[in-house]
Amino acid sequence: MPGLASKLKLWVLATRPFSFPCSMVPVVLATAAAAPVRAWRWDVFAACILGVLCLHVAANLLNDYFDFTCGVDTRVEEEGDRPGRMLVAGEFTPQGFARGAGLALAVAALVAAYVTWRAGPLVPVFYVLAIAGLYCYSAPPLKLKARGLGEVMMVIWFGPALVAGVAYVQVGAFPLPLMLMGVPIGFLTTAILVANNLRDLEEDAAGGVRTLAHRIGPRAAAWLYVFLVVGAPGGITMVGLAYGRPLLALTMLSLLTVIGPVRAVLAGRRLPDIDAQTARLPLSVGAIGTAVLVCGGGL
Repeated sequence: MPGLASKLKLWVLATRPFSFPCSMVPVVLATAAAAPVRAWRWDVFAACILGVLCLHVAANLLNDYFDFTCGVDTRVEEEGDRPGRMLVAGEFTPQGFARGAGLALAVAALVAAYVTWRAGPLVPVFYVLAIAGLYCYSAPPLKLKARGLGEVMMVIWFGPALVAGVAYVQVGAFPLPLMLMGVPIGFLTTAILVANNLRDLEEDAAGGVRTLAHRIGPRAAAWLYVFLVVGAPGGITMVGLAYGRPLLALTMLSLLTVIGPVRAVLAGRRLPDIDAQTARLPLSVGAIGTAVLVCGGGL
């Protein structure tokens, strides 16, 4: 049993649970914005949470799988084993990660089938687009992350695309306010990616990967990080002011959770866990924004 418990703990760490707010927050925020709580389709909401979580797990595992098999991840960090270095450290095999991703995608497919039955025929389209996105992000031949396009993908997939899917299954439409709010929601995840790429500049370069941080330079990437961090709650605030929910300005308080990472990035200091520290932002934005939207009866 101790051995099984240790293995399960490693599997949990391998899925990068600190990043899950990036996929959970858009689902919760979009649902809260789409309709009053009394009108929520609760079974569909729960199914979306499970399905999106499984897709996120598959994306994290496949990203590590392809980074390892393509020679991007080649050494264990001195600061300790991060989830993305578990294959390098030999704690898992690439085949194990591939099977784990396959299982997560299978569960997500079952969830998508259920939501299709309950909410409408466009659900499989969102599922297929999600799979295409998570595969093309780091897998050959496209390897969009290595071409400096990872940030663009993150804004779209974790922002308007995910918000649009949730809006469709909840109200059967794509309300303009939700689509506008989807852009700053996408900034939340993209900020984590920029932080990760800034931290891994040297290793990515050694592995032949040129992320956006390489293409625009560390200093410009640092300011991009600040723009995304501030722009996420700032954009949500602007949508709230435009559509009668001024209390969404309270999401600006979430910036208090990332003062440390912002200072480190602007000072050029390398934080080993800057991605995990930045992940506090979507969690706090989601909590505050959802509370405001629930109390206000939606957007």
